Amino acid sequence: MRARRCVAFLVAALVGAGLTAVPAFAQGDWDGGWLGITVGWKTLDTDFRDANGSAFAPPATALSSAVPANLTDPGQGVPASGSLSGNGITGGVIVGFNMTAGALVVGLEAAADLTNVDQSETVSASSRVEYDGLLAGQTDYALRDETCTRSKKMTAEASLKGRIGYLATPDLLLYVSGGLAFARTEHDVDCLSTIEFFEVDAQGSQGTHTTRAQGSKSGWETGWTLGGGAEMRIGGAWNMRLDYAYVDLGSTDQIVPISRTSSVAGLPNNGASSTVYEWSETYHKLRIAVIYTFAAPSPSPLE
Repeated sequence: MRARRCVAFLVAALVGAGLTAVPAFAQGDWDGGWLGITVGWKTLDTDFRDANGSAFAPPATALSSAVPANLTDPGQGVPASGSLSGNGITGGVIVGFNMTAGALVVGLEAAADLTNVDQSETVSASSRVEYDGLLAGQTDYALRDETCTRSKKMTAEASLKGRIGYLATPDLLLYVSGGLAFARTEHDVDCLSTIEFFEVDAQGSQGTHTTRAQGSKSGWETGWTLGGGAEMRIGGAWNMRLDYAYVDLGSTDQIVPISRTSSVAGLPNNGASSTVYEWSETYHKLRIAVIYTFAAPSPSPLE
């Protein structure tokens, strides 16, 4: 919200400046289409959350008539939420069209970039699971080990933005921009939980219960972007630009299948189910661009 208010203020200031200051050199100088190449650096922040809390929470139902009941987990397992961070190079092509009105320059632009940002986190935890023993008042225990890897990858991005700027000099354009953002992403979850029971029947048999949550989702995400920068003529039909953009891709849901197996009949939660992971991504991007303008600049009256 604060970013949107700041951009709105800047746009209003640019419009006001453009309408009150109309230098003769500005009219038509930046009109026309253009094409450029970009290269830059980005930092990506990702938050994730298991919407069902914890896929590995011990069951509270009876195991069977021959196996203890009422499992509780006094230990701390793998957290159900967390954050990832990463950075990498981005580069591609950008194309657009400008129109001038006095000192104001307005236009549209589209960009497509390739990138390679990998984020990954592996967390392990061990805890003790307690349960009612076979004898009245007896408490037995089991050991639970968990390992969970969550990862995110971005391989491509694109944007479609409007731009409004003010000509500070005949050769220097200061601008703000905003619009739609798109990104090609892949989300992966691979979590394993193993509980070793040391006494599951009157004969003192041991048993193992295993839970596996594993899934992958890839596709295009859509969000919004705001930013700004400066563009300068460097000679003839060539310009150079320094551009910053903030991108918010919103949130996306991923259904992760869960499978459960037991080495002893009667242990809980055998079979399959699923959980839902919620992912949200934002990133900052700083790029430079070399641009070729198809309409040659008109000479200044001062020349």
